Amino acid sequence: MIKKVINSVFIAILSFVAWSCNSNIVSNPTEIIFPEKNISYSVTVQPFLTLSCGLGGCHSSESRAGNLRVTEYTYLMIEYPGLVAPNLPPEQNLLIQLLDGKVNHLVWDIPSRVKPEQVVGMKQWIKEGALNN
Repeated sequence: MIKKVINSVFIAILSFVAWSCNSNIVSNPTEIIFPEKNISYSVTVQPFLTLSCGLGGCHSSESRAGNLRVTEYTYLMIEYPGLVAPNLPPEQNLLIQLLDGKVNHLVWDIPSRVKPEQVVGMKQWIKEGALNN
């Protein structure tokens, strides 16, 4: 009887581990791939910003480093004027300037932490109107 219970628990643990390895949960910002067009805020932009910039101690809702949080659409668009301004060319948006390394980020060298294709994707999202889609 005890052997059956141990075997059942062992099988349950193995099943969980196998499921976890095959999950589609992205936990590394470098895994986020931007499409060439029709960029979705909720599918691509927000996960990218959360994993790249919105972690604890940085620009999360709790820590707000530099009085900036990137964990929700309204924070990007309203709280920090000029961070994302879809009425301007992407290169004039502070977020793009930070991602490109044209504006100094005090703690991290951002361009070394993001892929050039991701910056292109963020620029495209802004060109498309920086929609909350």
